[in-house]
Amino acid sequence: MFLANNLLLVASFLAPLMAVSRKWYGKLRETNVVEEVVELLRHDNASIRSKACNLVGNLCRHDGSFYGDLGRVGGGRGGGGGGTIIDALIERCVDVDDKTRKFACFAVGNAAFHSSELYDELRASVPYLVQGLRDQDDKTRANAAGALGNLVRNSNELCEEVRGGEERSDERRQRAREA
Repeated sequence: MFLANNLLLVASFLAPLMAVSRKWYGKLRETNVVEEVVELLRHDNASIRSKACNLVGNLCRHDGSFYGDLGRVGGGRGGGGGGTIIDALIERCVDVDDKTRKFACFAVGNAAFHSSELYDELRASVPYLVQGLRDQDDKTRANAAGALGNLVRNSNELCEEVRGGEERSDERRQRAREA
């Protein structure tokens, strides 16, 4: 856990500097944190999962430079963990930990903000973001709403999914009431 916390601390420090100068992108890549993010997003410790989600959100905050990594990189040092960063991030949108859900929705929103490049990979997040609209935490609801808006911001590719996600959510609630 010490290594994970230190890696997240360094990366979290460097991520905001990217808004100031492009040279920090290279510095952040040198930390190899991107290769470790899938493992951190699936860590047993909720604090590490939430920090990893926040990190991904900050990596995508100022531009789409890390978008390609999100859909490609996965598995960490040992190649275990499977899937991509986006796959693990989408799972975190329905995490048991409230901070993790909040930062996962923030990260998904930022991964959709600058272009439609990741829309196809982010498609699976729609039902979870719709679920996030009913979260107990105000900020999680706001981040989920913002993410859904960003998923239709740069193209109409996901408009039907976003509209259909709300309809499917209503159907699930109705079935739960009847059961």
